[in-house]
Amino acid sequence: MNSQFGDIDYAHLVFRRIDSPSVYIWNSMIKGYANGHNPRVSMILYRQMMQRGYSPDHFTFPFVLKAMKSGFEADAYAATGLLQMYVSCADMTSALKVFDNIPKWNVVAWTCLIAGYVDNNQPYEALEVFKDMDHWGVEPNEITMVKVMIACARSRDIGYDPFLSSSSSNIILATAILEMYAKCGSFKTARDLFNKMPQRNIVAWNSMINAYNQYERHEEALDLFFDMLVSGLNPDKATFLSVLSVCAHLCALALGQTLHAYLFLQKKDVVVWSSMINGLAMHGHGNEALRMFQMMQEDDSVLPDHITYIGVLFACSHVGLVEEAKKHFNLMTERYGIMPESEHYGCMVDLLSRAGHFREAEKLVETMAEQPNIAIWGALLNGCLIHENVSLANQVKMQLTELEPADWSGVHVLLSNIYARAGRWEEVNMTRKVMKHRRITKTTGHSSVEIKLIS
Repeated sequence: MNSQFGDIDYAHLVFRRIDSPSVYIWNSMIKGYANGHNPRVSMILYRQMMQRGYSPDHFTFPFVLKAMKSGFEADAYAATGLLQMYVSCADMTSALKVFDNIPKWNVVAWTCLIAGYVDNNQPYEALEVFKDMDHWGVEPNEITMVKVMIACARSRDIGYDPFLSSSSSNIILATAILEMYAKCGSFKTARDLFNKMPQRNIVAWNSMINAYNQYERHEEALDLFFDMLVSGLNPDKATFLSVLSVCAHLCALALGQTLHAYLFLQKKDVVVWSSMINGLAMHGHGNEALRMFQMMQEDDSVLPDHITYIGVLFACSHVGLVEEAKKHFNLMTERYGIMPESEHYGCMVDLLSRAGHFREAEKLVETMAEQPNIAIWGALLNGCLIHENVSLANQVKMQLTELEPADWSGVHVLLSNIYARAGRWEEVNMTRKVMKHRRITKTTGHSSVEIKLIS
């Protein structure tokens, strides 16, 4: 083939019978066609060589360049090969000139240019090319992402401009980097990047939640999950897998049951909404519970019930929103026709008493259709303890004589503490004597832990 009287066609027949030709043999065939009258075949062979996983060497490119002189400069694949040759030789100026003539939809060309800058220790230039690539609407492939992540690491700037864009490709990139930092336990860096993201996809949320869970930062994982719900993004199976694991570690059975119900109820009916609102409220996320209730009200097909409002009022009580609670308490009856029950009154009395609004709390108790139970009197006494209101505590003590003594332990302990805080030791002794005389014992505190038994 290389001799003066070579037969390229016969050489090609021999070449086709070689199962694994070496790079030298590939180069010989490419050179033979480049020197002949059919340089197009030279480019076809070069493409086949690349497709079959062979890496061209420094002998390959001169032959390919010679073939390109015959008008292949406009061929995207050939031009990309030329671009790769220049970036391999660290000639980025020539590489850019070639790149400018390649159609901008060619993701291989973009990736080749980015890789060239990265491999030649020019990470900022690589990120600028990536930003231009995003501007042209070209979706990166896996190789692009790897190279850009390397550029980010070398530039030491995860807050670089490309991440502040709302485009889909940058969201993918930012999520990939976030996941990398989170899996390595670099939570501050990962969370900073997460907070800077103008749009967060489900993968970004799941990456942070799962990382917190794996590193046993369960409370933070749960907080992030609640934030995700409030943001309006629907969790997927991966989310629930992480959060149910969190519930297991925290022994949060009620929340786990709520999530279980959420998983199997496809339509968000009043039961699902109420479960989520109550679950958030019970675990100390009052503001999130109220935002969840607001989202529920935006769904015209679902109406709240009395259980929903228990969660709403409990949430208000937890975060001390007195006026908000009064508004919901009134709308519960005026808008939805739900008559308040003892649990609703208990939440309101607890909230008003904690805030020191004793007159309002007393008036509310007076409006009850049924006799106030021990829980309501206990809520009032708890407010008396906080604000040292001995006078009201004495009035409540008079009401306790009309109740069954079964649940008196807690309220008598509260009375004793109220008197002790006010320095009224005679009343303290009297209260303790009454407890002893009526055989009222202080309820022993206890804890429960759920374990999985392995048979």
